[in-house]
Amino acid sequence: MKLLYTLTILLGLSIMQALAQKLPETFIVVIGQVEGYKDGETFTVMESDGNSGSLFFHKNIPDDNGTIKNGRFTAIYPYERKVPGRFELILPGLSASTNLPLIFYANPGDTVYVKGKGVYPCQWTAQSKATEQKDWQMIQKATSTEELAYQKAKKDHYEYRKYRRNTQMDEAEWDRTGEILKLKASQVDSLKEALHIAQLEALKSLPASNVWMQTLVIMTKNNTSQQEMDKIRELYNLRMNDINRKPDGKRISTMLYPYPVAELGKPLVDGDMMDLKGNIHRLSDFKGKFVLIDFWTTNCGPCIAALPEIEKFVKRNSDVEVISLCLSQYNSWRTHPSYQNIPWHNMNDGGGWMGLAKSYNVYSVPTYVLISPDGIFIKQWRGEEIFDEGGTLEKFISQHKVQQ
Repeated sequence: MKLLYTLTILLGLSIMQALAQKLPETFIVVIGQVEGYKDGETFTVMESDGNSGSLFFHKNIPDDNGTIKNGRFTAIYPYERKVPGRFELILPGLSASTNLPLIFYANPGDTVYVKGKGVYPCQWTAQSKATEQKDWQMIQKATSTEELAYQKAKKDHYEYRKYRRNTQMDEAEWDRTGEILKLKASQVDSLKEALHIAQLEALKSLPASNVWMQTLVIMTKNNTSQQEMDKIRELYNLRMNDINRKPDGKRISTMLYPYPVAELGKPLVDGDMMDLKGNIHRLSDFKGKFVLIDFWTTNCGPCIAALPEIEKFVKRNSDVEVISLCLSQYNSWRTHPSYQNIPWHNMNDGGGWMGLAKSYNVYSVPTYVLISPDGIFIKQWRGEEIFDEGGTLEKFISQHKVQQ
């Protein structure tokens, strides 16, 4: 068995070395030996911050990337950042939303070795050189019982939903199985909450590493239950200094103690924002000019696609300050290649979806918020193409100037 695993690793490394000559980006490689999967089924690697993820495809990666053969696979993921990343291994036949994740951390250029037996990835092992992997394993060890219960319930729900979708049945049976499906979904939600509670309890006594902080940040989302909120507040009160020292610490404080709600036609809601050099700015610093806030995340394709048009708009409109305000976590934001050298403001308020974004009722990206020169919140657009010359945004600004 050991000899077979050694040969698997050698085979994977040979593939990796061959492909490395074709790939311009830094990348990570996952070499796996798993049981219970058929030849031809495919594993996929996804970069994930816990709330959203990115799947990347490259023309030079072969079609059989991640495909199982004799219980083994090699999956390659282009990774351009210069910091360790958090990744999920997506199982064959599943999507990011239905996945039973094997979570691991890796450095750029790392090879990660996965060994799995059984259908629940939380019982598999992942070996990585990243120090963050050891921090994550401490959290996993403390919550292994809750994680297994959650993955079992999620798998059961997915399989029952698939059975119901693929089985012919009359209306009465469809309704009956629909009620069963709702109960299974409720159980998944309940066990996910139990897992989060167990993780929050474990964080009380574990070292305040970057993974510790990221695990906490993942739970600061809009649908956090009251019980989770109480546990987060309890942890915040216990480890306030550790949390506030972290770049993403503001996500916790703004969730517990949120900004006021911004209202159209009323004065702006202000807040601190950090640029890539660590300088702190406030929206009120730009009073006297129009301010356009471009809310974006690092995995938002339309946000990135809009950059050339925003740049043209900036060159045409010197009386408008554009602030691209990132909602992603600190490391993802500061290392994102597309926004490194934009000729306008690139900032992060540290609050994610719970900071200024929540105050301005931002629930999708890209969302654009316009502040008037006298500091009034005057307009919001969601996902629209507003930057064309003489188009939506420029017309609105011109009309506002006339009315003043």
